[in-house]
Amino acid sequence: MFAAAVGLSVLIRVEDSIVAASALLAGRGADPRTVAGVREAGLLIAWPSARVATVVLLTTAAVAILRSGALHPSLAFPALLVAVPNAIYTRSLFVDQGALAPASQVGELLAPGSYYAWLLVASVSVALRGPGASRSER
Repeated sequence: MFAAAVGLSVLIRVEDSIVAASALLAGRGADPRTVAGVREAGLLIAWPSARVATVVLLTTAAVAILRSGALHPSLAFPALLVAVPNAIYTRSLFVDQGALAPASQVGELLAPGSYYAWLLVASVSVALRGPGASRSER
């Protein structure tokens, strides 16, 4: 789970860096095709790979929740449910337009959006359980 989280973080930074580079190129008057190509490369490099990392992270989180009792078991099923749209978007590498295209509006809401919502709920759950909560109190 930790390795998937680190991988996801790196992939997000790579994509953001490449998108920032395309903005920098646009600001310097580069050929619009070059700017579009750099942005597209960033999306194609990071988006599908980040979805794979997210699926691994959510699946291992669900297993860890069920095995360790660190969080309430009811958080395991939503983790697996959120993994589904992320798994669907792994094939975005082969789609140029529409809802399955990398970082489409629908994709941003369903894939990373649902992941961030689950992460928020899990984080609040960790914060509410308190520092000294034992397994039986969770």
